[in-house]
Amino acid sequence: MNALCFCPGARLNARVRILLLVAALSLLSCHRQTGPVRAVGLAGLTLPLIPSPAVRIGLPGLVNEAPALIEVDVTSPVTFVATGCLEGGIDAMGTTEYVEILGRPRAVTLARAPEIVVGDRLIRLAAVGLITDEFCAVSLGSDVLSHVAMTVDPHLRTVHFEASRTRAQWETQLATSGTDSQLLTLTREPRFDWPLLTVRLTQGTQSTAGTFALSTLLPLTEVFEGPLKAANLTVLHLPKASQNEEHTSRGAVMIDALELSPGRVIDVGALRTVNGTVPHGVMGLLGPDVWSQFTTTIDIGSDVLVLQQPKVAKSGNSIECTGANGSSQEACFSLEAVHTAAGMLTTASIQRPVKEGLRLWLEIDAPDAQACRVGFTIAPSGHAVTTQHLLPWERLKKSLPACASALSKATSAKFGMVEEGFLPECTGTCAFVNDIRSGQISCECQPGPAGFSPEQLEVMRGAVKSEHRHEELIEEPKDP
Repeated sequence: MNALCFCPGARLNARVRILLLVAALSLLSCHRQTGPVRAVGLAGLTLPLIPSPAVRIGLPGLVNEAPALIEVDVTSPVTFVATGCLEGGIDAMGTTEYVEILGRPRAVTLARAPEIVVGDRLIRLAAVGLITDEFCAVSLGSDVLSHVAMTVDPHLRTVHFEASRTRAQWETQLATSGTDSQLLTLTREPRFDWPLLTVRLTQGTQSTAGTFALSTLLPLTEVFEGPLKAANLTVLHLPKASQNEEHTSRGAVMIDALELSPGRVIDVGALRTVNGTVPHGVMGLLGPDVWSQFTTTIDIGSDVLVLQQPKVAKSGNSIECTGANGSSQEACFSLEAVHTAAGMLTTASIQRPVKEGLRLWLEIDAPDAQACRVGFTIAPSGHAVTTQHLLPWERLKKSLPACASALSKATSAKFGMVEEGFLPECTGTCAFVNDIRSGQISCECQPGPAGFSPEQLEVMRGAVKSEHRHEELIEEPKDP
């Protein structure tokens, strides 16, 4: 088997090298379509995201006519396919060295591309990289994404693909959008072609800035601890007695302000940290826990990142948002309820800061559900919030089976009462069901800041305070 090495130090960057390889392989292969005739390419396609409490890019698709999860990785020059999609056999074509942002170089097998379908669109490729995994999944790389712009709407939970535009065209579009927007330029890592941007982090009086890679694959932003500690930012870890295997290499850093543009503060609360120092000059990965606070467009062909949100303004003692019918308090809230075979998929959006938390009660159209009160509890936040839940969710079927059975017949939902303050029984941003017959409450919650629950973050803060107090006691001078 021939080895095709895309190594650091090579003269061509990663995108050029992979495109040259694909062009060469295309001369050796002839694409065979085994299914129905389909349009080719992503441009013009709008798809729902795979349901999830927090935003993640997961799309429905097929590989060789079998169901597959389609993900997106703007840092990868090549599309990857899991071996679980290729039960009919693998047509290997060579190997390459692939460098991950948070990892070391590793050998990757290249194979002749199977038939990949995203939504109802055919993706034509000559070669793909292979990932060893029993689950059938595809991760689209820049070999597919470089000619399209991708817009993720966290409120509608959709992704829309369109032809890539120039920066000037994006500027013209944003000038008339009526939104509060940021147009950011992505730079490129010269060896690996990763899309990069500068991020400033502030904790109290301490701040640091560094280069982050834009991530569409990981669910959370990740930051290396080395540069944080060098800038005197406090990094939190769970006490060893409370750690599981994942926590041994992960922590959190409380962040008062994150800036992608000077003076444009993004509220994140906390970010996940990773042991170690910066590899390849990259301080971390900027994930959807940050950029999904906005309607986000990623156009890697033009190296542009667009962040948009409704304009928010104070009117007396209230906060109003700009919507299709002008400015109002009601424009800050939206609810999408879609009936599916598995239940009713509900998506709630609050497009303004939620300083004290909120409880949003729902009016559910479902027979026999009168004893089941349903709603969302929103944790205090300085930014817009969106959360999505299937009624009933799996755990509800065990914790409150009568309510789960009743809600499985729901056909519609709308907002009822809105109350200030979060529900104490459900920490974080959650959907909840209260069975008024028994008084029991069941919750399904988003991951908390940095992937930790509010209780875990409080334990971590307490551990740091205890450690500092211990150090102060040691340093106290002894009586003469």
